[in-house]
Amino acid sequence: MVLNMDINKEMYIWVDTVFRKTKKGGIVFDGNSFDDEMGFGLEKRCYEGEFIQLSKCGSVKNFGKISLIHYSRFGLKWIVNIDNFTMKLPFLLTGNLAMNHVYSGEIQIILTDNAKKKIEKYSDTDFAVISENCIANLSIHESSVFMDIFTDKINFKYTGE
Repeated sequence: MVLNMDINKEMYIWVDTVFRKTKKGGIVFDGNSFDDEMGFGLEKRCYEGEFIQLSKCGSVKNFGKISLIHYSRFGLKWIVNIDNFTMKLPFLLTGNLAMNHVYSGEIQIILTDNAKKKIEKYSDTDFAVISENCIANLSIHESSVFMDIFTDKINFKYTGE
C-alpha cells in the first residue's frame, strides 16, 4: 500500500519535553519523530522556515531553524532558535502548514502481551502512527491509551471507529 500521508517531505516531531533555553539562545526539546530521519524528512539534519505548533489547544505559527544538538547527559535532542514555545505540551511541530488537529482523547485498544513487554522493557510510552490519511501520536499511560490525530487532508473526519 502506498501511503497518501507522505512524511518524507516535511518535518514532523511530537514534542513532549522542553528542557530549557540555552546560554546562546534557543530551546532544547525532546519527543518522537515520525520518520527514521529525526523528523526532518529524507536525509535532512535541520529545518529552516515557517513551522507550526499544533495540538487540541490550537496552532501557533513560528519562523526559525530547528536542528540537532548533543545535550549533556541526555544524548541527541532538538534545538530551535526561538525564544519560547507558547503552546502547552505536548504538541506536533511541523513544517506542513496545511496540517490540522483532528482528534485528541482516550481510545480503547487491547495491547498484546508482547506489546506490553516491549513497553516495559524499553520504557516507551509514545508511538508515532502513520496511516493513509493522517498521522497520530499514541500515548500509553498506565491503563489508559490516548491518541492525538493530525491530517492535511481537507475533508478528513475522524469517526472513532
